[in-house]
Parts: sequence; C-alpha cells; structure tokens
Amino acid sequence: MKKKITTIREITEVAKKKIKPNAWKWLDGSAEYGYTTIKNREIFRKISLIPRVLNSNFNLNIEKNFFGKKVSSPIIICPVGGLNQFHVRAEYLISNSSEKHRVPYFFPNNSSETLNQMNPKKIKNFLCSSLYLDNDFNFIKKSIFDAEINGCNSIAITVDSPVRSYSYNKMDQGYDARKHYKKKPLKYFRKKKGDPINWKDIEKIRKLTDVPLVLKGILSKHDAKRACNLGVNGIWISNHGGRTLETDITAMEVTESIKSIVPKNVIIMVDGGVRTGTDILKTLSLGADFVGIGRPVAYGLIADGSKGIDFVLSLKLVNSN
Repeated sequence: MKKKITTIREITEVAKKKIKPNAWKWLDGSAEYGYTTIKNREIFRKISLIPRVLNSNFNLNIEKNFFGKKVSSPIIICPVGGLNQFHVRAEYLISNSSEKHRVPYFFPNNSSETLNQMNPKKIKNFLCSSLYLDNDFNFIKKSIFDAEINGCNSIAITVDSPVRSYSYNKMDQGYDARKHYKKKPLKYFRKKKGDPINWKDIEKIRKLTDVPLVLKGILSKHDAKRACNLGVNGIWISNHGGRTLETDITAMEVTESIKSIVPKNVIIMVDGGVRTGTDILKTLSLGADFVGIGRPVAYGLIADGSKGIDFVLSLKLVNSN
C-alpha cells in the first residue's frame, strides 16, 4: 500500500480496486437480494452510545481468556472460505497473523490447506477449527480427531447453513469462484446425497471430544438453551454475514436475550457487519464476550497480503473506523 492507511474503510477501498468487480461481488455476496447483509451494518447505526466522561480510561487492559489461552483483545477471526483465489496461502497467512497478534482464528474446512499444514510443528496457540458437516459420522469423527491432533484450541460447528443459498448478485455476475482458485480446495464435506446434521449429531459430537465445542449460527434463545443443555462451551450468535437466509434477524437484535439464558461458563461470540471500534463496543455492551470479524480480514489480505492482515488485526479496539 503506497498511501498510509489508517482505517478499515480505507483498506476496504484498496482491496476493492485490486480485484475484478465480479470477484468483489462474490466476496460481498449475500443471500438473495442482500437485505440481511445490509441490515447487519444498519443495525449498528440504530444503537446509540451514552458516553461517560472524565474517567481517564487510557490504560485499559483488554486482554481476555479464550478457552484457556490469554488473547490480546475480545476479537476473533471468523472462518471465510474460498480465499485462496486471492492468495495461494491465504489461510496460512491469516493463521500466522493470528498467532502474532494473539487473536483466535477459526480455520474453515473448505480450504485448500490442511490443519497439519497450518500447524506442522504443533506450536500454535490460537488456531481453532471451523467445521461444515453433513451426517457422515465417519467424516465427523475424522474431522474432530484432526482438530485434536493438530492442537486446535476449540472447534466451531456451523449449524445455520444446511444447504447452499441463492445469491442473486453473484448469480447475475456469472462468477464461479472455484474456477479462480490458485489451489484446488479440499474435498471436505457434504456428500451429494448427505443429509444435514441435527441435534442428535451434536449430542454425539459432544461425547467425542474434550476440546471446547462451539455452535456457530445460533439466533434463537431456544436453540441456545438446547445447545447449552448438550454441554457446548460456546454459543456463536451469527447470521453468516447475511450469506445464508434473506431477512434473517441480526445478531445484535438477539444477543441480549440469548445472553440472559446462557450459563456464565458458556462463552458468547457474536459477528455480523462489524467494521468499527464503536461496532465492537456496542456488541460487547449487549452481552458478547468476543466479537468476530470476517470480511475485513479478507480485505486486508487482498490489499497487502500478510501486512494487510496485520494492519486489520492491529487496529483491535482502537481507531478501527
């Protein structure tokens, strides 16, 4: 980046100019007409802050404990698949930056890398596994074992995307991201005749491992309560960045109610449209323990590789406009 970049907004513009418009449409893609994605951003403008003054909060310690690891801030990196079309080692660079900045990274299993390639020396502290699964229990067991032997801090299972969604802005472009991968992605999940996982599968998975288990894509307090009753360690409140279901409720609208029924020992993670420091502050104020960022990390990768990712993660809660 020739110009000194100081904000997420600026790095987003740099990234947008560096890739073709149809590739940008793919990255920014949403279910159907994209109203959920738009709402994810607009909801933050409808929530106001009441500032308290003259309290000298310049030396705040924002470190937190994330499943036994001390992390630098209440930030986590969301899983974003298909990024190797923008860089041949996209996920590896993100993982390295996550270690450098002590920010948990949920590595997606729809990647062109393996967990072993991500952590060959088994020394990473902040590598987490993010799984898309069908009801092939042999594959489920293999995926859990893979996360265990490769030292993953925790395992997130995406529960809100049982089928592929329609995205009109991507379909109109005729852009097939798979044709632009620099490396072929792994054959990772979803047999053509496989059925989606259900609550019975989650119950079985919980019994398979002692690694902290998170369900990603919860928007109902009833589902959150059921998950907690099965012994999960984290509830990830998310509508998948608006990519799964049109007119989904936003995470911000349900965080407070879900927080109220979740046991204190269960971590609350929230994502969806987070772009600024005030977005993060509002999300934490409503009850999140950790706030997820996804697309901004991808923008950093596209804009300037590992340096761009470092830039996004270095902003944390300060100056992230």
